[in-house]
Amino acid sequence: MNNKYKIAFVDIDWTLLDHKIHDWDYEAIEALKFAQKQGILVYIATARPYDSIYHTGLLDIFKPDGIICTNGGVVFVNDKLLYAKTYPVDVVKGLEELGDKLNLVLEFANNRSRYFTRESNDYVIEHFKSYAEVIPPVIRGKYDNVSEALIFATEEYDERIKELLPPGLKYYRYDLYGGSICYYDNDKGQAIRKVLEYLWIDKSQAIGVGDDFGDIPMFEEVGLSIAMGNGKQEARDKATYVTKSISKGGLAHAFEELGIIPYTPKKEELLKLNKIMVKNNNATHLIIKTKKDEIRYSLDLLKDSDLLDLTSLMIDDYSFINVGHLVAVVNNVIYIKSDDDIIKSPFKEEDYSIELM
Repeated sequence: MNNKYKIAFVDIDWTLLDHKIHDWDYEAIEALKFAQKQGILVYIATARPYDSIYHTGLLDIFKPDGIICTNGGVVFVNDKLLYAKTYPVDVVKGLEELGDKLNLVLEFANNRSRYFTRESNDYVIEHFKSYAEVIPPVIRGKYDNVSEALIFATEEYDERIKELLPPGLKYYRYDLYGGSICYYDNDKGQAIRKVLEYLWIDKSQAIGVGDDFGDIPMFEEVGLSIAMGNGKQEARDKATYVTKSISKGGLAHAFEELGIIPYTPKKEELLKLNKIMVKNNNATHLIIKTKKDEIRYSLDLLKDSDLLDLTSLMIDDYSFINVGHLVAVVNNVIYIKSDDDIIKSPFKEEDYSIELM
């Protein structure tokens, strides 16, 4: 296993969150947890503000070691704010006035929360529907600590928005119904540089995983960049490694293929592995050795079955009677099929060894 890496920066949309099915790639989440167990720090790196991340539910199923949000404008190390770039108060006030002139809704985000300048309209509803977002409350006249500004409109408004922008701001459209108004030239790469400096981690020991244009600056600041197979061509062209798409478990596949985490067989693969294993080794017996026992199992029956019956097996006084059947032996790990799932052996790997003879 490759233990050269100390930190991974991972995008959310189309990398962890599959918008086709409006759900998480749970294999990717488990791979990130496994990486953390191997001592690799895992940071979320997204264009979303913190409140948006919170409402996706990601933080309920995974605890990152840090978060880069608002496309690098706000950075948390664990739960501590490392820095936040905020807009001047007069600029934010001018943006609220711009929205009032055009009857358009703006969203302002700060370190932890976000709010609208007006009640929702059709543009907001369509935008939030596509991102499965929670619509924030309306708060007027709050201009301090703003780190991100979005405006909801179709492209027919673009020229008028640019004409009315307060000085020093840039506008770009990122969605059919949404545009971003930037005071700083934020990008994930700048934020990653600051995090690596803060943690005293070298660029060569960092991993970046993403799929879109905004992930390219991230790729430039890490030693290993992984682009999702479903990602934009420009992002794939800049990556060290292009993995499978999110729908095919791209992140977990890349982590396993590159040796970042150990290979873990998938359920559908496990049910086939025993026959392949026995055939390739021309083995007749499976031998499980523990500190107390040496169990020899004839594989004759296995040639006609996918499962080796373990219901009568006892190892070191532990009975498998209520566990189920052996499904596969991979990298000296016993996998067992129970009634509901495939589980690992109840024994620690260092407590037994496996041979095929």
